Amino acid sequence: MEGGGIQTEAHLPAAGEWGLVLVAVLVALAGWGIARQMYIAQPELPAAIAARAGPIYTMIREKYYVDELYELVVLRPFYALCRAFHSLDVWVVDGAVNGARHATIGLSHLSSFYDRWVVDLAVNGVGWFVRGSSFVLRRAQTGVVQNYAAAMVLGAFVLLGMYLIFAI
Repeated sequence: MEGGGIQTEAHLPAAGEWGLVLVAVLVALAGWGIARQMYIAQPELPAAIAARAGPIYTMIREKYYVDELYELVVLRPFYALCRAFHSLDVWVVDGAVNGARHATIGLSHLSSFYDRWVVDLAVNGVGWFVRGSSFVLRRAQTGVVQNYAAAMVLGAFVLLGMYLIFAI
């Protein structure tokens, strides 16, 4: 360590490193020798060892039941949660989205009906009324002043008659 700081690298002497290499090679050779003895020279030996070890062999063969425990503690709750979220997505989220779609389409049909049969009819009705009344009023516009005077006198008599009938 330099200057009292934190040591960042650990070094073994060369002899220590070569010693660890030798141990690793010896372990590998021993494993190879035992496997050769058990599976080639005496193939009945693994079954005999397994029978003598009993439940300990079974527990080691089943890898301490870690996979089963993992499935029970982690995977099954996870899959149950996935199924719950899938149901929530199908019945709530998709239901809301599809409901909004159906409501939008229904309102668009209602809006289209209102636009065609109320707004368009009112606008076109004004146009039809102006066209029809202009047809009548065009016939009255002859350019002859005597006809206009006669129409005014006739209108005055009609107004006076209505007044006398309804005012009394």
